[in-house]
Amino acid sequence: MQKKPEVPITPQSLLSTTTYDSDYPLSPIAYPELVFGLVGPVGVSLEPVISILSLELKALNYKTKAIRLSKQIELFFDTNYSKESEDEELQS
Repeated sequence: MQKKPEVPITPQSLLSTTTYDSDYPLSPIAYPELVFGLVGPVGVSLEPVISILSLELKALNYKTKAIRLSKQIELFFDTNYSKESEDEELQS
């Protein structure tokens, strides 16, 4: 089997690499999927962190989508905990 020549990794080479190469599974992908999980205590707004993170990622040509797990849980169980007090929420 003939070896492919090694290409030095530079910012330009990262941008030109757009497909997965099965011969080199550790070769970088230009825009890999990124997933961030932000967790905070009840009542603390993470909106400033989400906004800054989104702006920085958009500057690097990433698309962002915020998914609020707590909202998904409410939809799944057909409840709305945001209107209950914390004591009522913990008891249910």
